[in-house]
Amino acid sequence: MLVALMLATVLGAPCAVARVICLDTDLDTRHWVEKHFALADVVILGNVVSAETPGKSEPDSSMEGASLEDRYRRLAGQSEQTVTLKPVKVWKGSPSDAVVVTNQALPPTHGFLLRQGETYLVFAYRQEEGGSYTISTVCGDTKRESDAADRIEVLNELEVRRQPSFEAMNQHPVWPFPLGKVFPDQPLTCEFRDQALVERTIRDPAGVPELFLTSTPSGFASYRLLPNIVHRTEDGTWVRTPIPAKSDGWTLTYAAEDGLHYLFMMEHIPESAAWETRVVISDDGGKRWRYGESLRKYLYMDAVRYLSMDESGVGTAVEYYDGNVGGYDQAGYYLFRTDDWGATWSEREYRKSFDVTGFVDLLDEWRPIQVALPGLAEADLEGFGPCP
Repeated sequence: MLVALMLATVLGAPCAVARVICLDTDLDTRHWVEKHFALADVVILGNVVSAETPGKSEPDSSMEGASLEDRYRRLAGQSEQTVTLKPVKVWKGSPSDAVVVTNQALPPTHGFLLRQGETYLVFAYRQEEGGSYTISTVCGDTKRESDAADRIEVLNELEVRRQPSFEAMNQHPVWPFPLGKVFPDQPLTCEFRDQALVERTIRDPAGVPELFLTSTPSGFASYRLLPNIVHRTEDGTWVRTPIPAKSDGWTLTYAAEDGLHYLFMMEHIPESAAWETRVVISDDGGKRWRYGESLRKYLYMDAVRYLSMDESGVGTAVEYYDGNVGGYDQAGYYLFRTDDWGATWSEREYRKSFDVTGFVDLLDEWRPIQVALPGLAEADLEGFGPCP
């Protein structure tokens, strides 16, 4: 669209009468958004942090007799506005804290300049070189937030369809558990004890087992499903808490030194579109369990690999992606931050490099699912049993 505008101007047509043929004008909002969402590299609602005003296009006698290509390049440079956007909402791509875009426009007749402090819905396209993007304000491609409610509504619907919810991630039915709702306990039976495999054992400072993270053989290949937490109640009775994520397996574990706070992470085991890492937390010494906010990953095939937490509950979880999947080219580290022991997390933050010294590493913690694990031993379940 903008190329047609520039060529018309370069070839001598006055800017005031140069015509731009806007494509897609016959599309309704939904089809327009779906088409441009598929074509764009980044789709965000962004607040303008800085905006450089391009130089005005004025007659230049030095360009007389210049080639069409040279005249086009000169005009293109005069029409470019460099804008830095801070993402407010991201629907596509994994932009950093600051997204640099080039706005190609020749206001007032063809497009407009973005203003600092205002928020815009932007469909951005990656330039062949460098890390910046191009956008267009011609033909209504870029809109102020106040004028883009209909497009934002469609984008939100697309997001729900593209990235499945807790319930859609599993092949087996799961229970609808909102944040804050405590999972119900089940009695610990001899039958369960004989079937359960121990993925993790959490011990007190004296070495006495106090929590067991278990799974059960699925009968499908070597997958182990049906995660449970075996723990004691207030009166010391052993119980199990089934986790409402029947196709997930334990990955990262964290136990605070205060004896009250626990944070366990889970990933979907069978190959499936599992865009979220589940977080299971307790803040009463492991007697009651609930979901913390999940982490929306950059790539569903990845896991959250690193975890760090301080004594006040401020921590960082890190997804590392090595760039080995076609179509997902932004290799690096994706950070999620919490300040309440994992109950809530920040939006995903991209870093090309990041120092993970001192973090718990999933590869050190995780035992491959093919390895046979021990079952629950009677000796570890003081006061339980005996079983026949």
